[in-house]
Amino acid sequence: MRRINRCLNVKVMEICQRVVQLEELNSHLHKYLPDPLREQCHVGSFTRGCLVLITNDSVWASQLRYSLPDLRDKLRSGAGLYQLVSIKVAVAMEKPAAPVKKQPISPLSATARDTIISQADQCNYLPLRQALHHLADHQPEPEETP
Repeated sequence: MRRINRCLNVKVMEICQRVVQLEELNSHLHKYLPDPLREQCHVGSFTRGCLVLITNDSVWASQLRYSLPDLRDKLRSGAGLYQLVSIKVAVAMEKPAAPVKKQPISPLSATARDTIISQADQCNYLPLRQALHHLADHQPEPEETP
């Protein structure tokens, strides 16, 4: 009977080996991380001596950065990762916020328009005077209905 690894494609086999390596690195990492960070952080990659740690929130990433020197030393000595040169922290993409719906702009009342114009006429600073006149003259665009 053939071993399972002989039945797999070479590329698939490489991916499987990489997954096993990352799982081993995760277990080493979780031994040395403080309690609150254990559930919030995992290994993203380890290539050319650079360990990339992934977290899903920038707050956890900041806390993790404070413990990097100590973590690096522990991983080198305790886990036998002597080739570890640096550790980088990356924040996983968060869901984009829902688009903000624009509120319709209500037109100025005649009283408000007259007040803005009278204040603009009393203003000595030319850019402010022009901005106030522009504000008084501005009419909101009618909303399009789909």
